[in-house]
Amino acid sequence: MSRDAQETTAKSNEPEYLRLKEASKLFSISISKFHEYIADGRLRTINLREPHQQRGIRLIAKSTLIDFLEQHAEGGGK
Repeated sequence: MSRDAQETTAKSNEPEYLRLKEASKLFSISISKFHEYIADGRLRTINLREPHQQRGIRLIAKSTLIDFLEQHAEGGGK
């Protein structure tokens, strides 16, 4: 299998959405910081919960998070 094919296969196996705990580990950002960004409206998430339930599963699109981080990147020669 070529290297490009391996990379494509690896990317297709990666989840599109992450739980906050997974995103926290992957990007080294605390969960409380994520909650701050969400409350401020800087990050959009999906909250999956049953009707009349207080708690659910909060998911964030990996692409949304990467875009957010790139907007806050410093340097790069621009």
